[in-house]
Amino acid sequence: MLGQRETFYVRDEVRAQNFTVPSTLIAIGKHSLWFRADVEPKMPASTIHHLVDFFDEMAYPKITETFGEFRGPNPEGDARISFLFFDFRLTNHDHAVAYVHPLDLIPPDCLRPDQRSNQRKLVYLNSSFMRRDLAYVRSTLGHEFVHLVLHSYDFLEESWVSEGLAELGTALCGGGDYLKQKLADLKDVPDQPLVWSRSLRDTNRDYAIAYLWNHYLYCWTGGGKRNFFRQVVADRQTGLGTYLGPLQALGLKLSDMYASFWVANFFNNRDLGRGCYYDDFLAQFRLSRRDTSADSLPVTVLEQLSMGGGKGLVVRLPSDAPSDLVCSVVHPFNILQTPDPATLGSQDVTAAFILQSKTSAPRVIFQQLAYDKAQDVYRADLAIPSGGARSIGVVLASRKSLGIPADSYEYTQEPFGICIGSNDQALAKARSRMTIAVLFEEKLQWYISYSEGLTGGSAAQKDSSLRALEGLTQEVVQMISSPTTCQMTLECFLERVRQQPPARRKVLRPMIKKVRDFVAAGVAQGNESLRPVLTAFDQVLPGS
Repeated sequence: MLGQRETFYVRDEVRAQNFTVPSTLIAIGKHSLWFRADVEPKMPASTIHHLVDFFDEMAYPKITETFGEFRGPNPEGDARISFLFFDFRLTNHDHAVAYVHPLDLIPPDCLRPDQRSNQRKLVYLNSSFMRRDLAYVRSTLGHEFVHLVLHSYDFLEESWVSEGLAELGTALCGGGDYLKQKLADLKDVPDQPLVWSRSLRDTNRDYAIAYLWNHYLYCWTGGGKRNFFRQVVADRQTGLGTYLGPLQALGLKLSDMYASFWVANFFNNRDLGRGCYYDDFLAQFRLSRRDTSADSLPVTVLEQLSMGGGKGLVVRLPSDAPSDLVCSVVHPFNILQTPDPATLGSQDVTAAFILQSKTSAPRVIFQQLAYDKAQDVYRADLAIPSGGARSIGVVLASRKSLGIPADSYEYTQEPFGICIGSNDQALAKARSRMTIAVLFEEKLQWYISYSEGLTGGSAAQKDSSLRALEGLTQEVVQMISSPTTCQMTLECFLERVRQQPPARRKVLRPMIKKVRDFVAAGVAQGNESLRPVLTAFDQVLPGS
């Protein structure tokens, strides 16, 4: 009954301390119990009634319809959700509006001696926000309730999945305006990967991309009416695997949905057909993409793709472009994506070609990248159907392999290349140069990454980094040592080096010097064709 006294445990994770918060029951709803810490000043009755009505009439039915019922401890058989207002400064959570704690759902006999559990379905609310932004608090109720439901099934779910589902709860409970603020931060950083570890790089962008994925699935799986998200919440897998079974139950493939998701992000066009656009709420949303105009063909474009992310671009063709066009995409192999390169093309990287003709509506063609063992890259080659293409859009989607924990999946970018031209020798030559450039760019990036391991860390880590740097240098020298392609590969290497900022070029100096010494040896042996290349190396070598 109202006025009932309860003492709650709260935990300061920073100082690893538990506190008790004596509290009083101040409101009772159909699905909720509302407590206020005794040290807190009284709140306006209208504020409390507003939150009670909102949760009972809006948040609770909407969230349970979509994500399912909570399962877990019910003190004295009471199935209602408890809310506790207190000052978060007590627990170093003062930046947060609300949170839930998995310990409250764990039986007492499973806790460590230093842990405490309230043994109830409990949402902690920051009392200071009640006086500052009530609308924000209201939108957060759905977010935290989703966390509570999800934790009752699996509190070991990867963070990006948990937060993405919770942000969908925010949207379902009327918090769209707050989500659009996060999406605005994401728009101009289109290489944000979907999968992120527990260490958030940028909270708004991380949460925004995770929300987009779940909002997209909400659009294309029937919302909460086909039990899709109930199955996601109850699924025992984690990460992307969480969605695998529920999608299969609807006759959908995770790989197909993931590729279409990135097309929707960069193009969001109903003319492209099912799965390539969002609903009315996000009808105007589109990630920034690179638009390039080709004055002549063949044309080559080099870009970066985040592992676990997507990248979109458009190449506008010259008015006299021939009808026998081929568009090729090249992406390097990365062991972090899958231990078996032969399976990557069918599982993890998909290219979507968006064709805009002069006379008809745009169309999209999906093609998986296949492993090219001879060059150790993944390729997709699309012969453009006749019809006078005016522009070609490309979306590359890099999907994290199932079974790799998110914590081992770092925020890494890798190069990829696109080459468009008439199907002739000029295209073959341009594609070959592009492939070499992509491989060199990848090795330069990894060299810089491993160089960071030389500062700090243990002696074993430094030794491992040194071996990796030596191996990368040997790979580069081996690439340019072929007599038939030496000149071209050296030119490509020099071009990639020139593109590096001075600070990165300085880090690359040991590798550049090794390659320069290889060229100098060739000149010393009488290969005068390499002398101009040697001069060019002396110009780009830092400190020369």
